[in-house]
Amino acid sequence: MIKSITVNGRELPFSSEELNPQFRFKIPTDNLKRIDLKVTDIYNNSESKSVKVGKIVSETRLIVNMEGYILSDDENKIPVANKNIYITNQKGEQFIVTTTNDKGYFIFRNLPFDKDYLIEIEGEDNLGLTNKNFVLADKSGKPILKSNVTGRNKFNFELLQTDFVALSLMEIDNVTLTVNLSGKIYALMPEQTPINNLTLLLVKSNGEILSKKTDVNGYFNFLNVNPGDSYSFKIDEAETKNVNSSVIVITNSKGQIIKTIKRNASGYFEYQLLETEKSLMSTISEPDPWMKITTMGAEKKQLEIIENIYYESGSSTLPKEAEVMLMKAVDALKSNPKLTLEIESHTDAIAGTDLNLLLSQKRASTVAEFLTQRGINPKRLVAKGMGETMIANHCTDGVDCSDGEHKLNRRTVFKLIYN
Repeated sequence: MIKSITVNGRELPFSSEELNPQFRFKIPTDNLKRIDLKVTDIYNNSESKSVKVGKIVSETRLIVNMEGYILSDDENKIPVANKNIYITNQKGEQFIVTTTNDKGYFIFRNLPFDKDYLIEIEGEDNLGLTNKNFVLADKSGKPILKSNVTGRNKFNFELLQTDFVALSLMEIDNVTLTVNLSGKIYALMPEQTPINNLTLLLVKSNGEILSKKTDVNGYFNFLNVNPGDSYSFKIDEAETKNVNSSVIVITNSKGQIIKTIKRNASGYFEYQLLETEKSLMSTISEPDPWMKITTMGAEKKQLEIIENIYYESGSSTLPKEAEVMLMKAVDALKSNPKLTLEIESHTDAIAGTDLNLLLSQKRASTVAEFLTQRGINPKRLVAKGMGETMIANHCTDGVDCSDGEHKLNRRTVFKLIYN
């Protein structure tokens, strides 16, 4: 019943015989600010949708894959096979679609990790299954989330950014994202007091033990933990006798109480961390982009890494804090003699065009000089000043932007090329 479909004012071809026609349309991306879609039926009723377009600049955001299985929530674990599943917003608007295979497996590729996701499935006759409850499982088949029923023959899974279970589905370059488990320990009696210099053990399901000392405020932080593993907390037995309380409290880093633990029959403190509690204590541990050089070689010839080097306004003097990051470039080049490096320095659009171009060239040359002084052959380096020629957002000349928005454009792009 559709009469016309237009995108940005241009009418699209489609099959008028289909009730829900599919169509493809290539849009030039130069200076593209928004996509306007308009559909008109044969009675001249029109419906429009506009989507603002933002530019993701290479590695300024972590891009991940999300994959798993959709199964019935019963002992049979029947797969939801060959069904379209969607990433939607809270209004139910569908943005990305993929299809499960015969085993109920799905994968969404190249998603920004710093978002909440709503996965929705629709189907006829309750997807051909007798029950109305389903689970989302990780790649090993372990159930992660139960479905929310949102209507007849429709259900969804809500994946929050802060929820560790979402992370167990997400990967970057075939490496699962890790999390940090952090919090504080208090003695509850006779009064709530932080327990400092205490050895806290994190025991994994395979028996491996990680240990951390609490600081003066009772704070602890276990880094780069696999979110899919099971963990229990245990206080070093030799130190338990020094805790002047029969009850301790574990909170997350925000002070939210996770668990109150009493001494067990042996007089020790030990507790199995539940999945929901692990979620409350988890923060995302972002992988070092320089580690991606291990994936380079015959299949991947080039890698872009974007770093923010915050120079003083109008200065090309290298900030001291940038040296740690640049030493990663030194190590990468020394350990991989087949790599060459292009250094692109970008500025915001606050100053004049010519000044920004000159300034960016000086900054790129400063970086190249730093690397050369540390043993890198200058023939392996190319320094390019890009000025404001490749603004990453809408903050071009004359546009009112915050300093935070301008900062996105003050970046250095390292292009590692495998020869």
